[in-house]
Amino acid sequence: MADGYILFAKIVEEIRRLVSQQVTGTLFIATNENRSAQVSIEDGKIVYLYFSNTVGTTALERMAQIHAGRYRFQEGPAGLPRVDLPPTETILAALEAAASREGASDRREGGEAPAVAAGLTEPQKSVLVACLVEFIGPIAEILSEDHLRQASDLNTAIDALAGEIPSPDQAAQFRTLVLSKLSG
Repeated sequence: MADGYILFAKIVEEIRRLVSQQVTGTLFIATNENRSAQVSIEDGKIVYLYFSNTVGTTALERMAQIHAGRYRFQEGPAGLPRVDLPPTETILAALEAAASREGASDRREGGEAPAVAAGLTEPQKSVLVACLVEFIGPIAEILSEDHLRQASDLNTAIDALAGEIPSPDQAAQFRTLVLSKLSG
């Protein structure tokens, strides 16, 4: 994945690839508008969709708003509830249609989305530190100082702070918690 945000069409291509490989795991997406999305796949079938405080088919409909983002795939069972969804191929077709409408002009220009303004706001920093405290305790305030000072954008900061959490599962939970608090 490039340093900047990539077009949603490229993320949808990755979802299709994961489905075709019949993997189990969750793709976490952070949009360029600081919203979060999740696509959980179980043995190649999409079983859970989340976007900006909505789940299921409502989340699928709203995912059409995504223009660009970053993503991470966490392999293994997500432990999320199954929701009533259309068949995986129908979901993929809907996502591909939305992505082709959103990014048609940008794809002709090379596939990279426009850069988002760099730097972190004080409210973002506060949320990041508060969330990290929940996972590693008060030492989070000290550990986060350098990371937050050096981070050029929100996703870089989230990744750096998640790296301070020893458990990969808890690091994924940290990412989800931060994105949910910042998207609200």
